[in-house]
Amino acid sequence: MWHLKVFGRIKIHPKKFVVVVALAFAFAVLATLAVLAAVKPQAKVIVASQKLSVAESLVIEFSFPPARRYLRPSIEPETPGNWYWRGGIFGRLSRTLVFEPDNYWLPEQKYTVIIDGVAGVTALESKTRQEDSFTTAALPKLTPPPSLENQPVGIEELIFKLDQPNPNIVDFSFIFTPPVEYGLSYDESALEYVVRPVGGLKQAESYSYQIIRERLVYSRSSESVTSRAEKEVIWQGSFTTRAPTAIAQYSPQGIDVIPEQVESIEINFTQPMVQEDLTGSISISPPLEGFWQWQGESRLVYSIQGKLAKATQYEITISRAEAVSGDRLAQPVTMTFTTIGQIRLKSYQPSSSGSSRDSEIAVTFNQPVDRLSAEKRFSINPAVEGSFSWQGDTLKFKSTRPLDYAKTYKVRITPGVISLYGYNLESELSFSFTTEEKVVVLNIAIDKQDRPLSCEAAALKMALAYRGVLVSEGDIMNYVGYDPTQKSGNSWGDPDVGFVGNIDGSQNSTGYGVHWGPIAKAAGVWRSAVAISGWSVSQAAAEIEANNPVIVWGVLGNAYYDPWYTPSGRKVDAWKGEHARVVIGYKGSVENPTSFIINDPIAGRITWSAKKFLNNWQTFNNSGVVVY
Repeated sequence: MWHLKVFGRIKIHPKKFVVVVALAFAFAVLATLAVLAAVKPQAKVIVASQKLSVAESLVIEFSFPPARRYLRPSIEPETPGNWYWRGGIFGRLSRTLVFEPDNYWLPEQKYTVIIDGVAGVTALESKTRQEDSFTTAALPKLTPPPSLENQPVGIEELIFKLDQPNPNIVDFSFIFTPPVEYGLSYDESALEYVVRPVGGLKQAESYSYQIIRERLVYSRSSESVTSRAEKEVIWQGSFTTRAPTAIAQYSPQGIDVIPEQVESIEINFTQPMVQEDLTGSISISPPLEGFWQWQGESRLVYSIQGKLAKATQYEITISRAEAVSGDRLAQPVTMTFTTIGQIRLKSYQPSSSGSSRDSEIAVTFNQPVDRLSAEKRFSINPAVEGSFSWQGDTLKFKSTRPLDYAKTYKVRITPGVISLYGYNLESELSFSFTTEEKVVVLNIAIDKQDRPLSCEAAALKMALAYRGVLVSEGDIMNYVGYDPTQKSGNSWGDPDVGFVGNIDGSQNSTGYGVHWGPIAKAAGVWRSAVAISGWSVSQAAAEIEANNPVIVWGVLGNAYYDPWYTPSGRKVDAWKGEHARVVIGYKGSVENPTSFIINDPIAGRITWSAKKFLNNWQTFNNSGVVVY
């Protein structure tokens, strides 16, 4: 038999020690039960975040272990599922009650947890009914990154961000316009959906899109989707893809490339390029000895071994090239240039009708030439004296005097001009131009008529003002005079004597006008003047050339022949619409004027072709007044 020695001196028998320990444990249990009996457990729904995810289980924590046999938990709205306890001591005295619904919770739904029969483990106190509530979170949502909406994007993939994990809660799909066939993947760790268009998006294309969400009804027991809710559009937007990589520039280019000045072909892309071997992707036709090499991120150079041929068009074709960004050429690209051959005119001037008489004749060759050989083979017909000068490849000829008006000149460059790099001129080069018409305009200001029918006085007033005589229409009419004969049927006054009718009246009804004779007589009060009839357009132009304004009679508007007889029986060849104007200028030559410039007292400054002028003037037998 042995004894337990404690603190060196006190000895305790083993059997007594066991009894002491048992009594202490019993006391502790009784004390715990007493405490549990005195405290009523309180239930609380535990949610990690503010709202419960639709895929989470419901966890209820009690402040103290409750008596399980009396508990009757339920959820409103009614939700099928399974309740179980978690934790505790030896599977008992647990404070955590868990509910796992058969299917995912409804989104954004408020639920109420009702627990009947809540009591402590001793069940000595009365049983209570306790309630708590929780709200489920919204469904997962996809949004595009800001860069998708405000800057061009690549063509390989589109990345959309998820606001929360999506363990079979919803399905997402996309509708693109123009339509896009695509694959869709979900990166759970990054919370991203990646759209990968089959074959890539079109480059430099504007797209609109919709994000479609479909809620899934997911069964925990079968671990499968049992049904789907109606689809909904949760986002609409648009974006533009980046422009394809392209050729920014290349050299040489053009149609007059000088072989001696070209040692390489250079191609510059718009983006940094994948610097792969382009054999099979790039070609030159006709073949040219040399080799390609990258110089810098986007510059490709072909070093020519040898010399370009003359009069040859070269084509460089790139069928495929890819930028570091993943952008590709939208389509095969062909670049061309042509080396110089025969001499030709790149440009020349003058090149049209109406050229200034002081124009310099300039001929620009497509390549450098021997200047003396070009000057010797230059001619102009009709012959003109002048001198040569050069500016680069441009030969200039300046006549010693102004060229003739309205004259057609032909410039010729005959064979024999020597090329410095290409082939000498073998065929004649020529072009023609016509100089401007002569334009003579007297400085006569417009003066609109004061009265409804005072056009003749207004016309004379303008002509006299040009001669320095400033008078009014009233002054002029005092000398013109009026024929007082009243209109009666087909009888009226004589416009060759004075003004017929009321100057403020309606033409050919209550008033008419006056012809050239009385106007010439009135003009003679201040200046020398002569009445004219039966004149030609050349005679009118000759008077303008001599600095003399010409008043002419014609018609205005929808005119028609409307004669009558004077009381003495003389026939008056009158027109409804009779109107006087001042001819102040002409274009062309005196012998053959092409148009006339006219001051109209109603219409203002007008220009008529010689034909239109003559047709109108002929209504009154080409009559008028010349004021000297």
